[in-house]
Amino acid sequence: GVQFERLRAAREAALDAGEDPIEQDPLCVVAFVGDHKPAGHEDAQDETGMPTADLNAQFLGQPGDRYRIRLHVRGKYKRVEWTKLPETIDTSAMEVEPEFAHRYHIIGEHNYWTFDEMEPATGEEGLHIATVQLLSDKSHFQVYRDGDWDQGFHPSIAGASSSSEIRGPDALGHGTNWQISGAVGDFFKVEFRRRRVGGADERCVRWGFDRAGSVDFEEHAKSHKYFCISSSTNFEAPSEMRRDEANGHFSLELPVGRSGVEYFQLLHNGNYMAALHPDIKDASMHDGHKLKGPDDGGADKFWAIGQNPKDELKPGDHVIIHLHLQGGRPMRVWWERHDSPEAHNHYLAWGSERIFERHCRLLGFAPYQSKEQPAQRLGRADFQAAERGILGKTTPLSLME
Repeated sequence: GVQFERLRAAREAALDAGEDPIEQDPLCVVAFVGDHKPAGHEDAQDETGMPTADLNAQFLGQPGDRYRIRLHVRGKYKRVEWTKLPETIDTSAMEVEPEFAHRYHIIGEHNYWTFDEMEPATGEEGLHIATVQLLSDKSHFQVYRDGDWDQGFHPSIAGASSSSEIRGPDALGHGTNWQISGAVGDFFKVEFRRRRVGGADERCVRWGFDRAGSVDFEEHAKSHKYFCISSSTNFEAPSEMRRDEANGHFSLELPVGRSGVEYFQLLHNGNYMAALHPDIKDASMHDGHKLKGPDDGGADKFWAIGQNPKDELKPGDHVIIHLHLQGGRPMRVWWERHDSPEAHNHYLAWGSERIFERHCRLLGFAPYQSKEQPAQRLGRADFQAAERGILGKTTPLSLME
């Protein structure tokens, strides 16, 4: 366990430094008692110099390989196993299915991180082409297969060129994108090649300037919607902002929770990959931060309502969040206190919740949360424990008989 944690820490340190880590999967570390070193490894200084064993190498495959997958079910117990079929297996008795043609999609800042299908090229196997228009002087993109977030192709570093190593298909490409540089409005042709040659999976990404152009951001903005995600809903269930048809700006009412601070981001068309966010963590409208996005770089970067004393807010207050656009592009996010008629209703709801929580505690009862967390008795009720002088101590159900 200690050796595994050290290897994992070394991998994370390499990733943080922008380096390619030494891949360990699917390897395991062979551990020995004490300071024993096996033959051939007498010079090992730490666990990285100890021998490793390659696990499940017989199951590794290439595109086109066949596997037999079995699902065993016995009551509530289930087990999945698979074996790789030999290349010389007789498939004459198998039902012949038409070959499935994968589709490839490009996503990036040019299309607000939504899937646009690439066109298969005629005359060359495995070549897919898309034309993109830059919305900024630097535009980032990735390629996905069949519109599946778990089948992404991406480079190993951020802002990569076409010569970078291609990884995937997997779901591990967040933050590692190819970068196209040009002028706003320029069109570029992007090519993605993938084919099997001699048992090897060959991939290639390249792009080139196609033609100059211009972008009417105000026309684009007419079809755009913005949504708010906040800590009040655990950053789930995005709430649509209201558009002011007179000026094209957006707004949303948001209550401040019990902590007195609410964190939020704004999502372009409800897409978590196209977030509007500050360039710093826990940003306030008073600190001079910069507005970024829509992009996929907003992890852990939120606006914090109520954290700055200048907000002059307290738990239960309501605010109006404003998003101002200029020339069709997001330019400023700010908020103001709002005397909402819903504030009193929220105050009453909080009071009811606190009374309910207190009664559950007094009765030693946990209310229903989900199928995995059903309602249950936790032990002796507080008032019963007080009668026996054991209030504050854990009271197992076995003592309540």
